[in-house]
Amino acid sequence: MRTIGVLLCLFVPLVVSAQDTRGSISGTVTDSQAALVTGASVVVANTDTGTTTRLTTNGSGYYEALLLLPGSYSVTIELAGFKKAVRPSEKFDVVRGYLRLLGPATPRHVAEFLDAPLKDVQARWPEDVVEVTVGREKRSILAADEAALEADSPVTRLLGPYDLFLQARDRSTIVPDAAHAKELWPVLGRPGAVLVGGELVGSWRPRQSGKSLRVAVRPWRKLSAAVHKGVTEQAERLAAYRGVSLGGVDLA
Repeated sequence: MRTIGVLLCLFVPLVVSAQDTRGSISGTVTDSQAALVTGASVVVANTDTGTTTRLTTNGSGYYEALLLLPGSYSVTIELAGFKKAVRPSEKFDVVRGYLRLLGPATPRHVAEFLDAPLKDVQARWPEDVVEVTVGREKRSILAADEAALEADSPVTRLLGPYDLFLQARDRSTIVPDAAHAKELWPVLGRPGAVLVGGELVGSWRPRQSGKSLRVAVRPWRKLSAAVHKGVTEQAERLAAYRGVSLGGVDLA
């Protein structure tokens, strides 16, 4: 019987209102040969309340549980022909969440993002971090994420204009080119961003006319055929979500 593997991501809780704080858990399911597992049953369970969210992995082996209340969660993956995979629970922690999604970072980065006193963030700084160098600055990342930081991931994503990844305080780290930064973060009418293997390589905007959607991509460098295919797949998912057909992807 084959074994299921799970790459799990715990996202920083999203403040929906002054009284309501939610977060999300997502992951990609693969088998022991690193092949994507589609159609797997995923159960995200709050171990404090017993509340469960049931999902199914998509064609990319991906799942995402949204609007989760703070608490401890476990993730169970099942599919006929595979051994059941269970990930242990992990507390929602905004400092750990920031380091996981937007790290490497310093306590000051986290404090500015959360609009919290620096001393409070420092008092809650995780013990299981490792120090890395970004530019000439010493920053921290969770020890469990060190291998992922060094890995060469080919994943392509179309990030929305206000995706959490684009809200990091150190914009110059993820977009060092000033002209590209100005394009991505204008005063009005932000575009989305094209993410490839952890690197931002361009911007995009949707163009919808009736029941047809076109996606205009402005690349910052030449995109390979594999990346172009990944962008098209992402555009197809966006069109399906909007309930329209994809008219095409235009590269500026």
